[in-house]
Amino acid sequence: MAAGAHMRRRVGILGAAVIAVILVAGYLYRGAASFVAASGLEHYRHLMVFDFAASEKFVSFPVVLAPDTAGLILFDRTTGDRRIVYDDSVIMRSPFLSSDGKRLLFVRRKVPHDEKELISCMISGWMCEIIHKTTATLFSPVEIAPDVILYSSSPLTRVDGRMRADHHDLFMLKKGSPPVRLTQFDAYQLNPISVRGGHVMFSAFHGPGLRGYSGTDVIPVPSAEAAARSEIFRLDLADLDGRDIVPKQPIKPHYLIAGYSSHASVADNGDHAAFLNRRNRQGQTHFNLAIADSTEKIIQYIEARGFGFSRPAFVGRSIVANELLPDRYEVTEFALTGDRRRVILQLDYSVDALKALPRLSLSGGA
Repeated sequence: MAAGAHMRRRVGILGAAVIAVILVAGYLYRGAASFVAASGLEHYRHLMVFDFAASEKFVSFPVVLAPDTAGLILFDRTTGDRRIVYDDSVIMRSPFLSSDGKRLLFVRRKVPHDEKELISCMISGWMCEIIHKTTATLFSPVEIAPDVILYSSSPLTRVDGRMRADHHDLFMLKKGSPPVRLTQFDAYQLNPISVRGGHVMFSAFHGPGLRGYSGTDVIPVPSAEAAARSEIFRLDLADLDGRDIVPKQPIKPHYLIAGYSSHASVADNGDHAAFLNRRNRQGQTHFNLAIADSTEKIIQYIEARGFGFSRPAFVGRSIVANELLPDRYEVTEFALTGDRRRVILQLDYSVDALKALPRLSLSGGA
């Protein structure tokens, strides 16, 4: 790629994409403790808040403890118990709770090393094992069967003297076998992934197999395109059954409403979706929560009071999301229809408060 074209591509991405998501990707595959230290823990919370998992019994999300340390909260919705798992100089992220409520998946990286580990823990007894290691990126593991995991990854490549990860695709990992690449999107970013109701929904931008937020890298972005953008794409799970997907034409994004839409989840039966919608208000960026039906009509739009919500999670016929507020995290359950909601967890995000929680240690082979 010519230097000028390469620069236009970088400027286009940084000018039009969700900047926080790009920074998360960069932080997680590079040793960026100095970046976090310079930016402060508040900024780091902004970057990490999008990761979130919920089931009928549990909630899990990453929390910031130090410039090079992020742990995971495990909240039992039945008993109210709040626990934390962490190790110094270790980043834990991308939690996923299995549909049977028995397992927690997450990604671990020991700073300053580049190697990422995919960890699977039995919540009862907290026995854990490493099921995959890679120096490539590793995002959004989703269990589609007890021993089958779908995730996003890109190899690291050196461009103009810098390490980059801008060739993301969907991979399938069957326990005991090497990963299989399922798509050829070569996306700059692909994360998170949601699998329900026979559908795979994911956020991605800038790849030859995708028609992204504008389809081009034109700068400045035309105002007509700036009004409604989305990086949400959808495939049938059957289409990914052991085949390498090469779209004849770039697939189109869904949920084109005013603002910038990303981080979608799909309901159990596939008839609803919930996603984040970024808008600016009084000079501040807010990641609001939108809920849509099968026709992509918005049936609820919930404005964030602070920086924004996490990626939403469907639990039965309700949506659960974590909201980052000025002094705490607040996890709320929203009814799929109507305006019913209830707060199920409030958690002071100060380091002292988080470290005061009962601590879990990984056991077994992890």
